[in-house]
Amino acid sequence: MVHIRQAPLNGATTSQRVGGILIFAMSRVWAETQDAHASYDDTMAMARIEEKVQAYKEELAQKREERQQERQARRAKYNPDMMANCDFAKPECWKDFYQSHTETFDWYRTPVEVLQPSLRSLGEPARVLHVGCGSSSWVKSLADFPEVHSVLNVDINSEVIDRMEQEHADDARVSFKVMDAAKLDVNNCSFDAVVDKGLLDVFRSQGSAKVDSIFAELRRVIKARGLLLFVSYSGPDRQSEAMRRACTVDGIEGSDQYLYVCKGICTERVVDAEL
Repeated sequence: MVHIRQAPLNGATTSQRVGGILIFAMSRVWAETQDAHASYDDTMAMARIEEKVQAYKEELAQKREERQQERQARRAKYNPDMMANCDFAKPECWKDFYQSHTETFDWYRTPVEVLQPSLRSLGEPARVLHVGCGSSSWVKSLADFPEVHSVLNVDINSEVIDRMEQEHADDARVSFKVMDAAKLDVNNCSFDAVVDKGLLDVFRSQGSAKVDSIFAELRRVIKARGLLLFVSYSGPDRQSEAMRRACTVDGIEGSDQYLYVCKGICTERVVDAEL
């Protein structure tokens, strides 16, 4: 509130006194008007804040309702008995899975940051092949690393590849292609790094020979000084002799998973011959 003090009028003429009273009155009216404006502004500001809070609450409620509807739609399509007995080494299982899981999904809750030291050791931003990408959060997270130049994400399921391609259409760092990890449509020695989270584990039901053949295929496409980085629930004692020779392994802190860092099979001589 603005306080106005009236000047003393002793000894002033009548006209001066009237003028002084008018000035004082006008000053009071002005001060009260300013106070009213300030009060009005405060009231309006609070009203705007309350409107924004209410709009935010309504937006959250709408999103919760949408998520609930999505979950109900997935449950309607999801057959737990079928999925429990499904062999995920076969493409048909993935078709059923991605029809009932339309959101980002990570089989292994492994932080992508576990890969960063190995990617940094390559020296330059890497061209990465992400095999069995599915709808993993790693699709975007890998591309966000300063150690990564670009990521080719491949999966055997065309539905999830189409969906991820649409979701990331504005990101030039990532690309997508339908591809079978057992027979990659990729040249020898062409990527700085190959990344896998759980793909090799999927094929363990088909025996060690199958796992070793896919392991060799992943190594085939790595450059001479490149790396294969894969996350697995299987410890070193369950890996083949070929894996133990080619890889170093460390447990991932806070989980029962392991990170394998493996050399490729390309050599400088092989690369020169292909060029």
